[in-house]
Amino acid sequence: MNCSGLLRMSRWLGCAFWVLCGLLPTGVYAQDELGQAAAAALPPGFALQTVTGGLHLPTDMALLPSGDILALEKGRGDREAGVGQVRLVRQGVLRPEPVMALSANVYLDSGLLALALDPDFADNHAFYIWYGTGKDSPGWTGESVNRLSRFIFDPLTGTADPRGETIILDGVTWSDMHNGGGLSFDDAGNLLITTGDAAASLHPQENLAPKLTSLNGKALRIRPRAEGGYTVPAGNPFVNRSDARPEIYAFGLRNPFRAVWRAADQRWYALDVGLDAWEEINVIRPGANYGWPLREGPCPIGVRDPDCEPAGSQYTDPMLAYPLAPGVGGAVTALAFYEGNGFPAEYRGKLFYADLNSRWIAVTSVPPENPRGGELFATEVGMLVDMEATASGLYLLDIASGRISLLYYSSADNRPPVAQLAAAPLVGSAPLEVHFSAAGSQDADDLGLTYHWDFGDGSQPVTTALPTVSHLYQADGNYQATLAVRDLRGAESETLALAITVYSGEFPAIAQENLVEPGRSLYQGGDRIRFRAQRQAGSADLDATLPYFWDVELHHNQHVHPVLSQVAGDEVLLEIPVESHGEDANLWYRIYLTMQTASGQQVRIHQDLHPQVVAVQAATWPGAAPVYVNQVQRASGEPFQAVVGQRYLLEAPATLLYAEGVGEFAYWVVAEGWPLQAAEAPVILSERQATVTIGPAPKSYVAFYRYLGPAHRTWLPRIETGQP
Repeated sequence: MNCSGLLRMSRWLGCAFWVLCGLLPTGVYAQDELGQAAAAALPPGFALQTVTGGLHLPTDMALLPSGDILALEKGRGDREAGVGQVRLVRQGVLRPEPVMALSANVYLDSGLLALALDPDFADNHAFYIWYGTGKDSPGWTGESVNRLSRFIFDPLTGTADPRGETIILDGVTWSDMHNGGGLSFDDAGNLLITTGDAAASLHPQENLAPKLTSLNGKALRIRPRAEGGYTVPAGNPFVNRSDARPEIYAFGLRNPFRAVWRAADQRWYALDVGLDAWEEINVIRPGANYGWPLREGPCPIGVRDPDCEPAGSQYTDPMLAYPLAPGVGGAVTALAFYEGNGFPAEYRGKLFYADLNSRWIAVTSVPPENPRGGELFATEVGMLVDMEATASGLYLLDIASGRISLLYYSSADNRPPVAQLAAAPLVGSAPLEVHFSAAGSQDADDLGLTYHWDFGDGSQPVTTALPTVSHLYQADGNYQATLAVRDLRGAESETLALAITVYSGEFPAIAQENLVEPGRSLYQGGDRIRFRAQRQAGSADLDATLPYFWDVELHHNQHVHPVLSQVAGDEVLLEIPVESHGEDANLWYRIYLTMQTASGQQVRIHQDLHPQVVAVQAATWPGAAPVYVNQVQRASGEPFQAVVGQRYLLEAPATLLYAEGVGEFAYWVVAEGWPLQAAEAPVILSERQATVTIGPAPKSYVAFYRYLGPAHRTWLPRIETGQP
């Protein structure tokens, strides 16, 4: 898969996650649809060194005592028929053979998600994986669950036998979204597992995060047993309660994707990917309720104002929370404490954390000097899902490019240049002349630059003094053109790359068929849409005997969710959920088809699928008060675009203060327009928190209030907003 759309990523996670890229050359970069690549921007003295590339949707890694690295790959295939792999990086080289393959449900935000070494790994070689079970998993009953299992690594062969799986924790509710993924041992051998709310309803009465009878949306503390299963540490806060699961250590979390134990202060720290307003870093305290789905960050759900109403005593606010810009999103997905001496002294003991959507790393002291966000440390570092600290620096895992890099510091006087790369065209028939530009490359030491080009087609690399060059590709093929920039003292930038496709035949096509309503091209909630590969009349060079591969992404605001990855076959089925994905309709699917010629060249096309949307508004009457749509605050009567056929949660305040007095919520009126017309026969909804399915016609949802009394000083009650 090419990196088209790579810059629109995040919220796996919450929305978090991933796009698929092929094996790319050295360097950490992102490529956008315009054929541009940008290097990471780091503080003076810091640099990135690529350890390895070639991983496919990596989700987590662990550094072995030997210096080798174990890495998880989310998985490929169709839903519960998928397979994820554990990979080994030995002496800086990614071994082609996997450590093992594991049956997993790899749909959307599921697959192999988290990895942890046993505290006695040096002796017992045991490691743990948190994953969504597949159809060939032990004990498969027809439904996927989230499972924690232990496996044994053979350091001589670099393999592990999946038949030796020892199940530790099983049966945690699975969903295609919000499955968590934090695994971290403390010094006593207790394991913290952070679980997501399984994308349960935003309705507070239905969400699993606050329910002490569910293991979802929690921080669990257990002690794995050698024979399988686990014991519950005596200090867990709910061990003696009949109405609570004893494994629960803390609750009220949305999608806590990573957790880390810090020996220096004997505490766990966990990230929690937010909805639309805040991203959180929490100190995990026994018995703490972090407020989801009633609170997000330091505020009531959906409120971005940092001066919002503080949490009541029943809730614990995050240690640090940073706000999200509307329509941009974010996903805090990696964290690590740096305790070594390799970085300058001001970074020692600091917490580094990364946002996958925005591709930056920030740093903060603990406790933070600013609880509303740390100091920006680096940008364009990739879409990081894990950071591991060593004395020499931070190892970074990029799910988008499939690479592991080492972030390190050098006191050398000469800082490396920062490269920029652009090219056009990226696709065409042979002979294809491509124009490359390194304009925008710069050096902080104001030294002259030279530009080193490799066009990837076997031709002689070229060095130029000017930042532009052209190259003629003579033959069909898939090529990777690379650029490295050097200053006069020999310091070299990261190597950037762009994919060039030269193909002179007829491209294939994608046929789309809506199985629910044939002929409709825009999707609705509940649709089942089949995509078929079609070879054009002149594309006989495309080999029909070779497998076709499909990749499907859901694009939302500026992030991407991988829906399906590398599904083989001449067709693929996409099922559109009835649950809405956020409060707005700024989303669409991209379907990729990859075919091959008889000579082995990959030919890749894509087709976009957009939703059928309709204008909707929610309001209050007789006065105007904010309402909530999927837990996000909106002004009364503010219109928004909703996807037809999907469900949205509307919430109105319990009481309303207006010019004539105080009102109490009575009911919702569903009508064609606003203000209401006398001749209308509206639908009535009695629940203040109402779940509605959007129809094809524009609708107004108006919350009506019955008069309680005058609003003067001797009578005025406390006005409830419906939020804590």
